[in-house]
This record gives sequence, C-alpha cells and structure tokens, in this order.
Amino acid sequence: MSVFGLKFCWGDLDVVYQWKSVDFEFPNDGIRENYLNTGEYVPGTYALPLDVDVWYKGNERSVFLTFPKFFKGIPTTLGKISSNHHNGSHLVQAYPDWSWHSQTNCDGLISVFRTQIDKCDRLWAVDSGVVDLTLPTRRRQCSPKLMAFNLNNGHLIVKHVFPETLLKEDSLLTNLAIDISDASSNGCSDTFVYVSDTMGYSLLVLDLKRNKSWKITKNSMYPYPPHGMFNTNGIEFELMDGILGMALGPGDNNDKTLFYHSLASLRESSVPTSIIKNEQNFLTTNMAISKQFQTSKEARNYQSAGQAFDKNGILYFGMVDNTLNCWNHRKPYVKENLHELIKDDVNLRFSSGLKVIDNPNEGEEVWMVTNKFEKVMVGQQNPSEYNYRVLKGNVNELLKNSKCKQEQIITFPMKNFHNENKVTHGRPSQSSGYGYHHNNRQNNNY
Repeated sequence: MSVFGLKFCWGDLDVVYQWKSVDFEFPNDGIRENYLNTGEYVPGTYALPLDVDVWYKGNERSVFLTFPKFFKGIPTTLGKISSNHHNGSHLVQAYPDWSWHSQTNCDGLISVFRTQIDKCDRLWAVDSGVVDLTLPTRRRQCSPKLMAFNLNNGHLIVKHVFPETLLKEDSLLTNLAIDISDASSNGCSDTFVYVSDTMGYSLLVLDLKRNKSWKITKNSMYPYPPHGMFNTNGIEFELMDGILGMALGPGDNNDKTLFYHSLASLRESSVPTSIIKNEQNFLTTNMAISKQFQTSKEARNYQSAGQAFDKNGILYFGMVDNTLNCWNHRKPYVKENLHELIKDDVNLRFSSGLKVIDNPNEGEEVWMVTNKFEKVMVGQQNPSEYNYRVLKGNVNELLKNSKCKQEQIITFPMKNFHNENKVTHGRPSQSSGYGYHHNNRQNNNY
C-alpha cells in the first residue's frame, strides 16, 4: 500500500488509483443537496476521467483529473483526488472549489478536457464549453476558454476567451501544450499556449504577453478517413477526430518542436515553434511557411491519444492496442524505432491522458489515465468492474530494457518527415455526438 493511494504493480507501471465509478466529495450536505436538486449531480452517472496531472510540492503530491461533460449529472469538470474513500476508491474534490462548477456560470469551469501544469506552478485548463457530449442535447453552453490557476493558492491568474472568429460551429478544444521561454519569476508571462481544436481541425495559439490568439489550419490536423474506424478489445466504433495528441520536443527557449497527430491517424506531424509563434506567418497563404509543417513518412500500427516527452527527448505514447510505447526523437519516426514498453489488456484499456512529471525525489515519472472509452462509445460500461485507472511508472525503470534510451541529445532529424502539402486530405462532412464524424471519401495515401 502506498502512502498516496493504491499501489499494485504490473511490470513497470503501478495502479495508483482505480474506480468502478467516480464519486465526489462535497464540503457539506447543503452543497451536495443543491447539486442534487438542480440535476447537476446524479449519483451513478459515468463521470469519465479523461486526463491526469500531478504537482509535487515538498513531500506532498496533488493529483488532478478532468471530467468533460459527456453525460448529464457530472458535478465537477476539474477535480483533485481526495485522501478520503467511498466504496474502496478515492473521492474527488472540485478544483479550485465548488464555486467554480456550475453549468450556468460561464465565468467558471464548464467542460474541461485536459490540463497542463507548467514550471511556474500554474495549472492550465482548456475548457471546451460543450456539454452533453454524447447526447442529442449536445451544445456549446459557453464560449471556449483557457484558464490558469496558481497552484499555491488556487487563485485564477489567466483567463482567455477565444474569439468566435477563430471557431467553427463544431469546434471542440481538447488539448494544450505550454511553451515558456523564461520560467523565472519575472519571465512566466513570456508564454505561448498551443490548443488543439479537434473538431475544427486547427491549432489555436495564445501569446500570453499580448493576450492575443490566432488560428492555424493545416492538412495534417484533419482526421485521416481510413483510420476513423477503431477496433479495440473486440469493440468497433467510428471516431473521426482531428488534431488531439500534442507534445513539445526538446529545444532551446526560443525554438522547440511541436509534435502532434490526429486521433483518426497513424502518422506524426511536427512544426518548429518559432513558426507558429509568429502570427504574421498565417495572415496570408505562404507556401514556404506551409512546408515547415512536416508529417512522418511511416506510420504507427494503431491510433494514439495522449503523448509527452521526457527531458532527454524520449516520447511516450499509448496506443489503442493497450500498450505504452516510446520513441527516441534522435531516430527516424519509423516502425522499427517505435518500441513497446508495456502491454496490459486489463489496466491499459484506452489511455486518454499521459504526462511526464518531474518527481523531485525519485526522478521523472510517466502518469496515465485509462478509461475503457471504447465501452463508452457503444454504451457497454459495467458498473460492477473497475473502469478507470490512474497509473504511473518511473522513467528509468520503464526504459531500462528499451532501445529508446540514449545519452546524447541531438537535433531532431527532420529528414524522416515529409512536407504535408504533398498529401491531400479528405474533409469530414458530417458530425454527430462526441467527435463522431462520417466521411465517405477515401484516400489511400495515408
């Protein structure tokens, strides 16, 4: 038993927390009754944890989860795991507190997909504003926004509402990457945030210092029609999601590489951050700029959601075949260099969130949340079995027998990627439900 929670070992991953269904900790019965009376809390509703984030402060550890509003009756969309239990699993508290979680208050948190904690002790949350994601009543309740909280006191320190001119009717903001040029106490304002619009097939960029955002749309941000059909754990479903997985690769403060991929895709794309941080590059069509967006020549075997780099340039990513994998960015992005670290058909069923966290006492750790999302898509979740898990593994332990490990850091070999403009993408034509897009056009180049 761990001092922080459960600790069951499978290979090099520990199951730290697990739930059959997630329940929440209210500060008092009055607040709980209010959420029950308004219908914002319906006990037993599938509150699906989609992302995990971790903050170490001294000897204390805080673990955060996101709960997008896939169903009615989910009381909080951003939570912190409590030390208290119910039915053998940890309860979840609202973060920063319950006053931020009302579906009728657009100044609060509505439907958060993912978070990112940065070196400045800020927790960033991308709020899609979209509720009832799997239901016929799906709607944009509030404008999409980006918010950041000071983890030392829970105070809101950044709020940016994205202009409607950057959005489509079906826009769904789902992920983010934080790019800080100077992480000193005086330099935290020199931050760019990259946000994926999975249903708008675009990347939104926020320049925090200017409080200005802009939109980038490229072919590689669309779903690839042949890979919109998923087959995982014997369940088939369609999900034509565009850009979703994102990770910042190694580099200096002024220029890193953003790696990204669509969920309905087997390929990885990349672009230098110096390109996307300059709004002027996207005011008009510029083929020289477009050629800076590269796409891998080879493909993964399966679709992937979350991914993250460690400090040595190793990329970790889950795939829908219940595996955790790695790629050393010094090597070509080809199948022989994509290494399986762990396969676990029980605990790694649909990893939707993945982070590399610096534990000051034990070194870097990979944290993952898995949620059997395939069962959600077909309405087959079983409340009598464990559906959701938070797992972690020490990076050194995960890599000890892997070919990904390598000492010297060198520049990413772009020669193994090709100019994305040579590929023609079929544009999705219909949508219904969460990220569910039909496309009758096929392109065999993918």
